[in-house]
Amino acid sequence: DVFTGDALRRIDAVTAAIKGVRGVDSVDSLTTMEDVVMGEGGMPDSRQLVELDHLPTTESEHKALRDKVLSREQIVGNFVSRDGTAALLLAYLADGAPDRLVSRAIHDAVQPVVGDYRVVYGGAPFAGSAIYEETQADVRRLTPIAVLILLGVILIAFRDPLGVVMTILTVAWSAVVVMGLMAALGEPFTAASATLPVILFASGTCERCSSCR
Repeated sequence: DVFTGDALRRIDAVTAAIKGVRGVDSVDSLTTMEDVVMGEGGMPDSRQLVELDHLPTTESEHKALRDKVLSREQIVGNFVSRDGTAALLLAYLADGAPDRLVSRAIHDAVQPVVGDYRVVYGGAPFAGSAIYEETQADVRRLTPIAVLILLGVILIAFRDPLGVVMTILTVAWSAVVVMGLMAALGEPFTAASATLPVILFASGTCERCSSCR
């Protein structure tokens, strides 16, 4: 129940933790939203949707806060679920902020604060970070296998230890030069570029085999 005093204090703490992350511009949550109501004389009056100084301590206060928040159509289904068991925190990243680094920093900032509440991360930065990390894990796991297979092909094709060594050195030097030039020119190291060593090794050994026959 996100309308208990403990849950609201935890939401506010998580909101503050995300705000403190470098690259985050602002955060919207139940504890930062303003509630616009009609005041005296029909004039709109703006106040905090959830007043942190007056969190519910009794059952009647809890029910009153729950009924008030769930009566706001712009809040229900956006920042709180209709059954009141889940709340959304929406973080806005600053222009030019590195998505992958900021999403990782948000995760690291939230986990110590959220306690035993369940957190689900969503949005393009987190999706991109997950794709990158999973791709990197696949590359690290599959690259040694690919290299061993290529070495086996070279040994079968050449049947000459010196030819194998020359092929490996040539292709390894090519990979080092390409990766070094990328770093010198400031090219970003992405999930796709992580496969370059294997691609260069495969194409280089194939050309070497065909030219030496």
